[in-house]
Amino acid sequence: MKIAELLKNVLDIIEFDEDRDSFVESFIMIINKFATISLYEKLTDEQKKEINAELGEEGLDGEKANQIIKKYFTQEDINNSVSREAAFLLDEFFTDILPGLSEDKKEALLKFEKENFTVAE
Repeated sequence: MKIAELLKNVLDIIEFDEDRDSFVESFIMIINKFATISLYEKLTDEQKKEINAELGEEGLDGEKANQIIKKYFTQEDINNSVSREAAFLLDEFFTDILPGLSEDKKEALLKFEKENFTVAE
C-alpha cells in the first residue's frame, strides 16, 4: 500500500474532519523533505558544496533538489530514505494523536498499524 493510501486509511480511522487530501499532500511533502535532508547529510563536504552552488537560494526544497540528489544516489537509496522517514514520521504522528483518541479509535488504529506498517531501521 502506498503512503498516501495508508495515510487516508489512518485519517478514516480517526475520523479526521478537515481536508484529507491537503493533509496527505503536506505530510508526503514533509516525508520527502526529511528524506532529501537525510541523503544530503550523507554526502561529502565537496559534494555538498557542489549541490549548494547548483541550488543557490532555493535550498533543499522542491523538485530541483530532488533531481540533483538523484545524481548522487540510486533510486533504491532514495526509496529506502523515504521509507525510513515515512516510518519515523508516521510513528511520531501516531504518538501525538493516540492520547486524544477514544478507546475504539485507539484499538482500530493500533490494529491497522500492526497490520500495515513495518518500521524501518
